[in-house]
Order: sequence, then C-alpha cells, then structure tokens
Amino acid sequence: MSTCESQNCPIAGDERYGDYQANRRLPKIGLRRMFLHAARLKLRHPLSGEPLALEARRCRTICRIFWYAQKQPESCRFCFSGCFSGCPKAVFEKRPMSEIVTLTAGNGQTVRFYNEIKAQGGMKDVYFSPDGGYVVAFYRREADADTRERLEMITGAYRERIFGQEGGSYLQNLYCWPTAVVEWQGRLGVVAPFYRPCFFFEHGSRNNDMLGIKGKGKKDGKWFASAANRSKFLDPRELGNWMMHLKVCIMLARAVRRMHMAGLSHSDLGYKTA
Repeated sequence: MSTCESQNCPIAGDERYGDYQANRRLPKIGLRRMFLHAARLKLRHPLSGEPLALEARRCRTICRIFWYAQKQPESCRFCFSGCFSGCPKAVFEKRPMSEIVTLTAGNGQTVRFYNEIKAQGGMKDVYFSPDGGYVVAFYRREADADTRERLEMITGAYRERIFGQEGGSYLQNLYCWPTAVVEWQGRLGVVAPFYRPCFFFEHGSRNNDMLGIKGKGKKDGKWFASAANRSKFLDPRELGNWMMHLKVCIMLARAVRRMHMAGLSHSDLGYKTA
C-alpha cells in the first residue's frame, strides 16, 4: 500500500496513505472501506499441516466500483488493487503531482507545502512540506482573534522564553514545538516540525514486522501501556528496559513542568501526544 502511495497512485479508501479529498467521494458510489479483496489465499492448515487453497467471490461493492470506473473514468484517480478475472477492467490513472504553495509567515519565515491534505485532526487539516521537515496545519473553521493571539505568543514569545535560555537545546529534544503562524485562503495555520526518527518504530512488530509498522508506525502510548500489545505484537527490541522507561517518565515530567513554568498547559496529554 505504501508503494502505491509513493508512486502517487494511492489505494481507494486508504485513510492513512490515501487521497483524503478523493476518499470523501467514495461513500457516494458505495465504497465505505479500503478497496482491497483477498480473492485467493494459500496456506497450511494450522493443525494437520495440509495445504489449503481458499477463494472468495467478489462482493457486490467491488463489482459496482469496477463498473463505475469503466463508466466514469474521469472520477477514477485511484490504484484499484487486484483486478480480478471476470470484472470489467478498472481504469488506472495517476494523479497529477500536487502544486507547491509558498507563503511568508508572520515572522518572515518562508513556508512551502504541497496543496494536498495528508492528515486530519479534530480541528485542522495537515499539509506536508516538500522536504518532509515540517507540516502546516490549517484550521478548517475561521479562527477568532484569541486563537490567533495565542498561536503568535506560542510561536514567538513563549518559544523564545523556553528555547532561548540555558538548557534550551535539551528542551528541543522533548518538544515538537510550533515555529510560525501563516494564513492561506482565509484560513489560519501553524507550522510545526515533523516527528524525528526516534518517534517511529525501528524494528516494528514480531515475525519480521507482520503489522508493517517499521519506520512508519508512530510510537503511540497504547503500544507500551497495553500488556497484550507488548507481549503479542511488538518486537522485543522495541520494549526497552526499566531504565529507559524511567528516562521517558523523567523527560515527560520535565517537559510538562517547563511548560507550566512558562505559563502554559497541555490540553490533551495522552497516548497520541506524549
């Protein structure tokens, strides 16, 4: 799936690596899941060891999507993986490369990003920079004056107060702190560094990374707080030891304490943000 995305031809319905804007249109044509189908599987029986060959018929949804792709090729801008015999041939079309938007932030910083939504939060749409060094998150709704002032303070005075003093270089390793405020198409946005490599799994899951999270699966807290996830899924090399766990706790405590000393608080300190 990631290979399809890297070729600029994402799989329809892929919420993680796919085309967000295009995926929003899929329910209108009856697709409410990823466009994948295991037509044939070959494996050995877990008890007897005998070879098994399993086949699954195409469901109505898949046949309907192939029909739609044939009738309206201009709307088909996905990689329809697995064109099975007996179905109308799907129309393959690469998406054009997204344009690069260039803006000047309030602090004079030049900000560039692809004009394509790559992720979404509860309030913002997220765009990626060409070099992958930072992201730009724009509010979907119009931001009020208080929000603008707060962001300008966080990226300005508070940022300088925390990182411009003694120990600032150490704190830079604890935060992904926003760097600038921008405006585009009437929307307010904030620029923030992309996660460093240490935020992602180096070894991934067990059995040669059976879950495919190596290098791209972010280390959410759920992987480490859940006993089932730790024992069943994660590669033992990802688990660390008691000393590393203690260091993580100390770094979290220092990061939160420094924010409180600066007059700030974290509104959502949880599995996804710590």
